[in-house]
Amino acid sequence: MMKKVNSLLSFALGVTLFLTISGEIYAGHQKTIRVQSPDKTIEVTIVLADNISYTVAVDGNPVLIHSQLSLTVDENQILGKDPKVKSVDERSVKQEINPIVPQKFALIDDRFNEVTLSFKGNYSVTFRVYNNGVAYRFATDFKKETTIIAEQSEFHFTGTDHIYFPEEKSFFSHNERSYLYEQLDTMTAGHLASLPLLVETTGPKILITESDLKDYPGMWVETAGNNTLKAVFPPYALESELKPGSDRNKPVTKYAEFLAKTAGKRNFPWRIMVIAKTDGDLITNELVYQLA
Repeated sequence: MMKKVNSLLSFALGVTLFLTISGEIYAGHQKTIRVQSPDKTIEVTIVLADNISYTVAVDGNPVLIHSQLSLTVDENQILGKDPKVKSVDERSVKQEINPIVPQKFALIDDRFNEVTLSFKGNYSVTFRVYNNGVAYRFATDFKKETTIIAEQSEFHFTGTDHIYFPEEKSFFSHNERSYLYEQLDTMTAGHLASLPLLVETTGPKILITESDLKDYPGMWVETAGNNTLKAVFPPYALESELKPGSDRNKPVTKYAEFLAKTAGKRNFPWRIMVIAKTDGDLITNELVYQLA
């Protein structure tokens, strides 16, 4: 009997060691995975429970907490609800990108740590953590064309942060709005903004944007109250009409009840949080290009 107990104890210790090394912690049905930037100043904590959520800390201080994400596809199947992990794949990349047409730099230093979580249901979520930002995106591996009904992407900030908010009246916009300087925790729900959008925390500034769009609507952001921003998307356009007397204003007059019809096997756009400790760091950030 003692031999059996020792064997079980050895097995348990072995599992604990493996989970510690791989950065995974189990608590009941909850699974937590942590990914750090190469310089260890930024840490993303991904929590898998009834849904998928993440927290972002900079220099040990949380700036985004409990921010949920999901993708709703054909017949209202929610990718991210009750996620069942099949595999966790990690990699670190250290390379230089040499743009054919020089960007802000002739050579771009491209370093990040990445984790890809593959789930039952033929989908995955990849998180990348750079020294100057965080990004994530969904991927699906379906055999047939899929209809995207909705996407959930939250940004739940922690303090009395201020926000540079390009408020919009509708999805019909020339993207020329003035940026309002507001206090995020006092903003009521329902205010719409185009991207990019900048949040000024008590620590770094965080710019929200996206990259690598194809067969998919652009992301907009709406206030949700309680220091939270949520992504919103214009539905697929069925009909549009040129305004009388205008040579370019053609607003949508009829929308579909979905966001997109697209290939079943594909990567979806990156959701990006540029993290800048100085204003100059915003100017020199190349994450949109790197992720494209």
